Amino acid sequence: KALAHLKDNPDSYEAYNNIGLVYLQGQKYNDALQYFDKAIELNPTAGNAYFNRALAYSRLQNNQMAIVDYEKFIKLKPNDPNIDSAMKEVERLKQL
Repeated sequence: KALAHLKDNPDSYEAYNNIGLVYLQGQKYNDALQYFDKAIELNPTAGNAYFNRALAYSRLQNNQMAIVDYEKFIKLKPNDPNIDSAMKEVERLKQL
């Protein structure tokens, strides 16, 4: 479904983000990163794409990049329901 949306809307950050989520859920983290990168390139204020990319970086144990993206998410989306988990994850990763 997201691929069809992407074909019709090649500049849709949502489509790239959604495809990234499919790869993230399938534990294909490097593939997911490529789609999250493109989503962020298309919409640098898309907080959810930073959150999702942080998850992928975290799964790849790239803790510094995960922290950067979680912090960007926190700045962009201070009222998001995922804010508490993002802040806890930043603290956890900083202790590693």
